[in-house]
Amino acid sequence: MDGHLVIGFRYEPGPSLDKARITRATKGYAQMFVGLKSLVSAACLTGSILALTACDDAPPPPRTPIELARDLATYTSWNRVAGYSVAVFGPDQVAYSGGFGYSDAENKVAFTDQTSLNVASISKTVIALALLRAAEDGFLGLDDPVNKHLRFQVTNPHFPNSQITLRHLAMHTSSIRYSEEVTDHLALKHSDMSLAEFLANYLEPQGIWYSPDNFHRRAPGDLGDYSNVTASLCALAIENAVGMPFDDYTMLELFEPLGMENTTWYRGADKEPLAAHYTITGKGEFERKEFAPDALYPSGTLMTSARDLTSMAQMVLNGGELGGKRILSEQSIDTMLDFKSFESLDDDIHRQGLFWYETRDQLGVEPVMYGHNGGHDSAFSMLFIDPETDRGIIMLGNTNLDGEHNHISYFNIYKALWYLSQAPD
Repeated sequence: MDGHLVIGFRYEPGPSLDKARITRATKGYAQMFVGLKSLVSAACLTGSILALTACDDAPPPPRTPIELARDLATYTSWNRVAGYSVAVFGPDQVAYSGGFGYSDAENKVAFTDQTSLNVASISKTVIALALLRAAEDGFLGLDDPVNKHLRFQVTNPHFPNSQITLRHLAMHTSSIRYSEEVTDHLALKHSDMSLAEFLANYLEPQGIWYSPDNFHRRAPGDLGDYSNVTASLCALAIENAVGMPFDDYTMLELFEPLGMENTTWYRGADKEPLAAHYTITGKGEFERKEFAPDALYPSGTLMTSARDLTSMAQMVLNGGELGGKRILSEQSIDTMLDFKSFESLDDDIHRQGLFWYETRDQLGVEPVMYGHNGGHDSAFSMLFIDPETDRGIIMLGNTNLDGEHNHISYFNIYKALWYLSQAPD
């Protein structure tokens, strides 16, 4: 295994693999994670070599960066994930950060912790930060009706006297119904539409895709329903309130101050992602997927790296500050992470904050953690922080999570990161 250690325990081993973007909401991934624990148990009973590290006779969990690098190199050699980057961090230090496999398998380009790739629904964590930044600057209030910041009107026709607020959007309780047809088809087919035009066509009575069925027969605030539509609507409201395109606003107020040099929004062919994206079709077999623009870009097209995402997460851990730069107030961070339980169509294992959420039993890691995951047919990503230890883990893969072909690989990678995060200093 070739590689080197550098300051901060950042480790970047060389590659060890020889071998129409669809943005999906992560609705359904939580249920998949719950089932992974039983899948691994069954694999142990049958003696599956792929589940070795999850069985009772597994080698000791990694407690040092060197041990983690060794284990990750082993999991990479299974040829189930084309390439990925990882990080284990605390508020003020990075215990480990590195990349494995290939960012471009065909051209043998190594994956590093600075490789930019799509992180799917982790994008929504940035919407939360932008919402709070705009609120601190007095452009909006969390309990403002969303219509105050739109050039069209959005009202649940079943509850015409109930206002949908920005907080409802950020908590996924707006009463706007989740629609895979919109997320997985229309937003891609009509990617040439502006964010405002697309959302108006879906939510305004005069819109070409409008229907009363686009809304639940529940009042705003009554029911959780995870939605790319509501997340993007929140981003549009921020855009209108601050008088600047959402992507420009996040670059100015978040990415640049945090030094996130490899982070941007994918808006089309003007800037291709640095990593190729793949769908696994068998062991060591990957189908390269073309990454396509999306009209609902704020909800799932963030391109970033493990190193950049670590900086953003450390800012959250430090109460809104990083490297002496104040990005948000401690009160704003506390508001974002004020997790609530309520009836939800998505699952019963999470509590919702402002786009960030708290959950348990993610890929075999049972303790409660907060953050977000993301995934579609050619990417899978995890960003979670342990509130008990204030340590976080990041895993960004350029290959989809597939229950048949590679769930054990992602399971073991993520579990190894968690073990190191729990090791004493």
